[in-house]
Amino acid sequence: MIDFKKISGFIWIIPFIAFAFGYIGLRVCLHKKRINTPDIIGKTVQEGLSAASDLFLNLRILKEVESSDFKPGTILEQQPLSNFPIQLNQTIFVVVTKSKGSFVAPNFLEMNFADIQNKSADLGLNPKIMFFQSYYPKDSCFVQFPMPGQSIDGKDIVLYISSGNTQFVVVPNFKGKKVFEVEEISEKNNIMLSLILKKEDITEDKKNLVVLEQKPLPGSIIDFSKKLYLQLLVDVG
Repeated sequence: MIDFKKISGFIWIIPFIAFAFGYIGLRVCLHKKRINTPDIIGKTVQEGLSAASDLFLNLRILKEVESSDFKPGTILEQQPLSNFPIQLNQTIFVVVTKSKGSFVAPNFLEMNFADIQNKSADLGLNPKIMFFQSYYPKDSCFVQFPMPGQSIDGKDIVLYISSGNTQFVVVPNFKGKKVFEVEEISEKNNIMLSLILKKEDITEDKKNLVVLEQKPLPGSIIDFSKKLYLQLLVDVG
């Protein structure tokens, strides 16, 4: 049988044990874990808020500053600094960028197309890109509007990008040449040839036909990488 007389001698210890466990439990529940502040400089406000929320921290914008070098909403400064010990539910104060009323056009001239895309994304720009054949290096910007340093509203900017060199040639003078000679040249250079007889009743062999006029005219500059159509007005030589 249980000896209640002996047990009753230890009953007075129970309140102290309960107090000790209660005190330890309360310390565990109320103790705030310390963590290192995340590095959110260079991130957008949304990215910074997500990083802070994952660590049970708060984010508050302390100040906004105008900047043409960074995309609006980019975090420039933070307090506390990264890796600084901080407790759960504390607040990180940040300084972020905002767009200017009048935006200054950056310099894209001679910049590679891939670099243009990266810089445009960083600045929050969506430039209108137009490709043109030119003697400038392929994929490089050779014209922009507005020019670098000029103020623009609404961040509208147009860039002209080189699509590479073209085969510009000068059309030779075929006047006075025999038709069969021009045909040989046309076949070698994949030129479509169209003959127009000056007189419909000409029945002579082509060896005797001579070029009187031509289109395109002699001296015309054409893109030889494209299909060329050559028209000849011919007559008996």
